[in-house]
Amino acid sequence: MAIETKCYSQFAPDHGNARIVDSATRRRAGVFTVFLCLFCWCSFIEAQTAPVVAQAPSEIQLITGHNSVITTDNDYRKLSVAQPDIADVNAIGPRSILVSGKKPGDTQIMIWDQSDRSTIYDVKVLPNLADLRQQLKLIFPDSAVDVSDANGTLVLRGRVANLDEAKEAAQITGPYSASNKVLNFLQISGGQQQ
Repeated sequence: MAIETKCYSQFAPDHGNARIVDSATRRRAGVFTVFLCLFCWCSFIEAQTAPVVAQAPSEIQLITGHNSVITTDNDYRKLSVAQPDIADVNAIGPRSILVSGKKPGDTQIMIWDQSDRSTIYDVKVLPNLADLRQQLKLIFPDSAVDVSDANGTLVLRGRVANLDEAKEAAQITGPYSASNKVLNFLQISGGQQQ
């Protein structure tokens, strides 16, 4: 048999009645007060010591040789590119940054504002397959060569006249790949495959 303990305390000022508060309610109120104080203290310390990341990473996809403009909400103070050989950045205004895709691959751009808050952009530069297809068509006008991107590795498919054309197509395609890897599935007219 449980016995409930009640304590008469804290008179309500507007009624003049005694309010009954049990010991469990007082314990919960005490624990809540302690957690509230800890939360406020931790928030204060964190705000004083660490810069805040303004937002989750945003993604930008570019084609090699193409540009995109990042517009920030506030004036930025500095910026950094993790791999400048993949993408380049140029300031074009106090809130505008031009991003240029230099070669296929992945990198990050970090931008800090005047309050030292940072924003991260994940940048993926894709190969310019339209230009590559056009170049392959000009070099091999009598062949049917198609190229596709398979997660950074370029894949050649179709038909060429001979083995030399298949090797040359692979050599032309290599620099367009982020990993410089080419899967050559070109078939030689007459049934051979490279």
